[in-house]
Parts: sequence; structure tokens; C-alpha cells
Amino acid sequence: MIQYLNNYWDALTHVFKQSSLEGFFVVIGILAVSLLFYGFMQERLRKFVSPGTMNWLLGAVPVIAVLALQTYFITMNNNQLAFTESNLQLIIFLYFLFMLKNRLQLVFETLTMIGLLIYLINMHQQNLWRVFLAILGGIAVIMISAYIQKKADSIIDHTWKYLGIILLYANAWWMMLSLLYPNITVAQYLALITKFIIFMSIIHILNILVRRIWKRYTTLQTDIGRDFLTNVYNRESFDSRFNEVFNCFSNNHIPWSLLLFDIDNFKQVNDTYGHLVGDEVLKQVTASVQNTLIETKSFGQLFRLGGEEFGIIFRNKTEEEALETTELIMQHVKEIRIPITKDNTELKITISAGISEQKLEDVEALDLYDRVDSYLYASKNGGKCALTNSKWTRQV
Repeated sequence: MIQYLNNYWDALTHVFKQSSLEGFFVVIGILAVSLLFYGFMQERLRKFVSPGTMNWLLGAVPVIAVLALQTYFITMNNNQLAFTESNLQLIIFLYFLFMLKNRLQLVFETLTMIGLLIYLINMHQQNLWRVFLAILGGIAVIMISAYIQKKADSIIDHTWKYLGIILLYANAWWMMLSLLYPNITVAQYLALITKFIIFMSIIHILNILVRRIWKRYTTLQTDIGRDFLTNVYNRESFDSRFNEVFNCFSNNHIPWSLLLFDIDNFKQVNDTYGHLVGDEVLKQVTASVQNTLIETKSFGQLFRLGGEEFGIIFRNKTEEEALETTELIMQHVKEIRIPITKDNTELKITISAGISEQKLEDVEALDLYDRVDSYLYASKNGGKCALTNSKWTRQV
């Protein structure tokens, strides 16, 4: 037993050599740069490329990071492929599985794993039993990776579950990577697994700190981008998203539609019943609209543009496709009843709206906005509780 422990200790001290620690700090730097690059692509490139292309680009980030690390090791290893620090490359894959939750990342990791497995099998004349274990390890990598993507938040929040998952993940990969070392001993295998767990635990602690900072940042961003009364997106958010989808259409011709609506006779409601009732009207209308958007799975985004005026951006929807959801929205708002206690009556609500998709002749975003705004006023002037597009105005 003591001999086994001595062998394990010798193997452990051997795998924790100076180059490993240097590589670990390089990994931390690559992760930081990759996350910044990921954020840049989300904020900037999404304006110019389609959602499908963006998903492919974001899914490729971990592979790019691994290639960057491999390039570093090749440079330090006299232009030879470097498998000696495979643990550090696995850290990048695992970290992004937890952080990005991009399904295409799983596709890229699977393709990388299959390519590597084929390379390792053909690298030496391998024992069939070891090849069988390596294939089992590859299958286990895919299954564990899929589970991590699905349950990432739950795993991160439970320390023992996290340790168990990274232990399984490391074993699955090293069942395959052991083909690199035909004479690997049990002590050396356990030392490599231990090294991976220690490094990933350090990454986990750093990640907890990053997640706390990121959560505060996103909470602040959310508060800034939302209307305090109705909790829907505000005018500033609308301007940003509106210009984003407009430019996306201009570059890729991905259809989308804009709906503008406001609450009929809202000033009269405020003057007659007071601002508390007016606030309740705004809350109930936005709640009704949000529920309809969710029920119809239209993926529309609701914005309060000011006072009683609102806008909805329907991504990937033509005007005809968005019309059905719009009419449901207006019908559901008509069903709202707000009790007025002092009069023992119920207040009925209606909205007027204008809608249009972006057209090729829309040179500037303002061209589309002004057109839809004119449709909205045509609805109000046409008797209210009406919907207008380029062809007609009709009561709903």
C-alpha cells in the first residue's frame, strides 16, 4: 500500500512540473480573452450576421481557444504537437461547457473528439482492448458534455456534484487519451486525473467570483434597460434593438415587423380616475400583451416608448405573420376589466395600432418608424380600437 502511495506521489510531483503551472496561467489568460471575444461578438457582430451564423461563430470560440493554447505549446515544444498538457486543453472545453451553453459547442467538441480519436488509433499499433476503452471514453465524453450543458447552473451551485462531474469528465477523456501512453501506470493515470481536478477547482473558485461580478453587472444592465413601472423594455432598449434588427435586414434580408400601439383615451383615464388607476391600466395592458406574446410563441419583444405608447419588434416575422398575433393582442386587451370602486363600475381598455415589415426601400430606420407611426395615427383617427397597415384600417 505504501509503495502504491509512493508511486502515486512521485507521479503527482512529475505531472506538476513548472511548464504545467506556466501553461495554467496561459489558460486563465486565454479564457479571459475568449470571454471578451465572445462578448464582443454578441454585442457587435450580431448586428451584421444572421442568428444561425452567430450561433456557429459562438460555438467555435472554445475550439479557437484550444487551438490558441496548442499553438503556444507547439511554439514551446520545438514545433511539435503537444499532448503532454492535455489537461489544460480539457479545462478550456469544460469551462465553456459550463459558461456558454451553446449547443453548437457540443457539436464542435464532438467533432474534435472524433478526429482526435481517429488520429490516436492510427498513431501507433494499439491494443484492441485499449481501443475499445477509448471508444467507450469518447461516447462517455459526449453524454457527460450534453448533461453539463443541460444542467450547468445546477452543477455549478453544488460543490460535490461539480466535483463528481469533473471527475467523470476527466476519466472519460483520459480513457481515450491514454492511447498516447501505451505504458501508462495506474499511479500516473490517477495523478493526471488529480491534476485536472485541482486545476478545475481553482478555475471554479475564480469562476464563482466572476459570476458574482457578472450577475451584478447584468442586474444593473437589466435595471437600466427596463421601464420601472411595467418592467418591460424601455425607450433606450428599443432604440438599440430597433437599429440592430434594421441593420440586420439591410445586410441579410431577414424579415421582421414593427408594431406600434397606444392605449385609447389614456389621458382621459388619468384625468377622471387619477394616476394610480392610470398606472394599473399600464401594468395590466403590458401583462396581457406579454402573456399573448408568450402563448403564441411569436418571440416578440415589448417596449414602453413613453407614456401610453408601446412598440413590439417581431424578429423573423413578416407583416402577415405578425398580424395574427397583433389581432390576438388587441382582443385580449379588450377583455381587461379594471374595477373602479368609487363608481362601482369597471373600466374597459382598448388600444390602437399600426404595423409594417421592413421594406427594401427603407433606406434609414426612421423611414420604417415614421411609416408605422402614421399607421398608428390613422387607427386613432379612424375610430380607435383599430389596426392599420399599408392596405387597410379596420376595427378589431
